Amino acid sequence: LHPSLAPVLLILSRLKPSNINSGTGDWLSPSAFMPYVCRCAMQSNMKVRILASRALAPLVESDMLPCVLHELASFLPMQSHSVPQGSMKHSYIFNTLLDHPEDLDDIQASPSRTPSYNTIHGVLLQIHSLLTENCVTLPPNSVLRNEVVSMLSPIIMKIDKRKIFRCPMVGVAFLEVLQSLAKIENSCGSEYVLWDILIQTSAQILDNPNDSVLNQSTWDSTLVSLRNKACSLYFTEALMWWPCSERQEWRVNDDQILDKLRDCIFDCMYEVRLGALKVLKRFFDFLESNYTVNDAASFVMQRIEWTASSVLPLVIECLKTETHPRCLRYALLNYFTF
Repeated sequence: LHPSLAPVLLILSRLKPSNINSGTGDWLSPSAFMPYVCRCAMQSNMKVRILASRALAPLVESDMLPCVLHELASFLPMQSHSVPQGSMKHSYIFNTLLDHPEDLDDIQASPSRTPSYNTIHGVLLQIHSLLTENCVTLPPNSVLRNEVVSMLSPIIMKIDKRKIFRCPMVGVAFLEVLQSLAKIENSCGSEYVLWDILIQTSAQILDNPNDSVLNQSTWDSTLVSLRNKACSLYFTEALMWWPCSERQEWRVNDDQILDKLRDCIFDCMYEVRLGALKVLKRFFDFLESNYTVNDAASFVMQRIEWTASSVLPLVIECLKTETHPRCLRYALLNYFTF
């Protein structure tokens, strides 16, 4: 790596996305750096991939956002019956990259060859950066927001999750993309399709403790991060949205939440136990803050009764068996908060 690469990426990441669209072919536009920053997503150095994801957001103008997201998503591994990555049309990014064929060995995707995990991880980081930095600045219910959701949702549904979650670090990046896209979908007033996928995916990660990836003799920090992320996402979406949801058909019932909470509070990894107890504390604070609201008091009271009969006994049992100081602290906070 050239010594000046990191400083250049840092400088680009300090820029702010422009609200003024430059003309086509304007060499003064910062978007001229975009193909080269995207190419940094394929580096084997993880720090470079992280810096490149932060540097990409200021370079992408609003009208280019759907196209750039579509091209980045074409790097992701698809299921065997889906459209192969190499069949998608490219313009902004690949016009420059194709001038350097020696740099494209990793991304010449075909039905028999998929990108490396370094490339998949870097692309997911860049997609997440664009969703959290660029999409959130768009007006609610704007055409571009709906276009991004309608374009990325089918791709997310067709991604080969078995390959994604073979690498825990890539799995964490995928969950972050799914979470940010689900929030944008919610702001557009669309159906909760991505929310359901997020809940199901997080539950599958927590439901498979006997998977070959989890049966490792050595401690793997990336695996811990994956399960901790899945635990936090599951209970944040299932518990925090639960009391205020107006959905007619709630996909997660009381028993499912309770079973998952029991498994996570007594999980072998203290990070998973701590993540569940932290979200539970936020849930108790939410109930406390909304209990005085007249129009929501009756519904919140039902949640409090359910918590008293089902969740509080788990917290008390956790206090009897927990040995980790941080987990014990949050168990006590939950007990006294309730």
